[in-house]
Amino acid sequence: MAGQHAAPAEELHRAVHDAGLFAGAFRPKSEVVVTAGKDHTVRAWDVKTGKEALAIPGHFGWVRALAFTPNGATLATSSFDNTVKLWDWDELK
Repeated sequence: MAGQHAAPAEELHRAVHDAGLFAGAFRPKSEVVVTAGKDHTVRAWDVKTGKEALAIPGHFGWVRALAFTPNGATLATSSFDNTVKLWDWDELK
């Protein structure tokens, strides 16, 4: 849309992970970015508004990395709790 742009990165960092941000990834073919941080949570953000769209709890340690499959259907997250989790994106919404 004309006149709208993504929220500044520093604004997302402050709003998302006060304790620290480890990773971020864009979901393919969407306007969503996900972030991972020291709060043990993965969060999804609307790129246009900068507002949180989804919080994904489930790890017991800092979430260190994340990635989507090429079609955006599955999100993989890894944590300092020594786990890797696979999330079905459609089931999260």
